[in-house]
Amino acid sequence: MKYSHRTLLGPAPCWRGFLRWGLCIPITAGSWYLYKSYPMGGLVAIGLTPFLCLFLFFYGLAQISRTLPYVRTVIRAHRMRMSPVWGSSSGGFLLSDPHAGLWASDKAGGKLQSITRLQLHTDGDAHQLKIFMTDEDTPAAIIGVGSPALLETTARRLQQDIAYSSGHAEILLH
Repeated sequence: MKYSHRTLLGPAPCWRGFLRWGLCIPITAGSWYLYKSYPMGGLVAIGLTPFLCLFLFFYGLAQISRTLPYVRTVIRAHRMRMSPVWGSSSGGFLLSDPHAGLWASDKAGGKLQSITRLQLHTDGDAHQLKIFMTDEDTPAAIIGVGSPALLETTARRLQQDIAYSSGHAEILLH
């Protein structure tokens, strides 16, 4: 079954960032209203409001900065005329269409048959899937993933798609 890009990747991350920025307005107004009703509690709320608003600002900014890779992935998939079957959006963005033999991410895309090696890399908080299209040491794409279990699942699924589209029994997975 084929899905749309929006179904697989979700809405653009900038909307979540704008929502977090927008939460600062009712929080600030609420602390002033609390001050009018209960002066002591309102002073505590007014004192904590700047810290909460700074947190929401930078958290929203992080979401907005993810919008460019999202848009580049969707544009690349549209240019390749993909009808993706599955995708990953937990850290980086990846779309795969095994029926057409295509894959797309932020930095690269192409035929599944041209992938020579997949490398899993995890170190503490960062979990990455590196996709190699040549035998060189530089990966064609690096996709961030949210957890080690999701990293393993994404790599296995991409490995199955490569085997399905190219007829190879197994792609090298490190």
